[in-house]
Amino acid sequence: MKKKDFYKLLNEQLANLRTDHLDFYLLHSLDIKRFNDMVELVVFDFFNEIKEKGFVKHVGFSFHDEYSSFEKIIKSYS
Repeated sequence: MKKKDFYKLLNEQLANLRTDHLDFYLLHSLDIKRFNDMVELVVFDFFNEIKEKGFVKHVGFSFHDEYSSFEKIIKSYS
């Protein structure tokens, strides 16, 4: 997956939902490995861009790992 794939998926989802924006946009099933992969793909830059452009109001995630991993994820993006 590459950063451009994030936009491709978002645009497909917006088209399928017949809307130009979403109130919430989530990364699902994060564990520490998947989170680290997303960081390498600069997912935070993508989140900031789609929020600034008005495509998404809020971003979030669902989580499946140890508490220490949860803390790392929470502290990584504000």
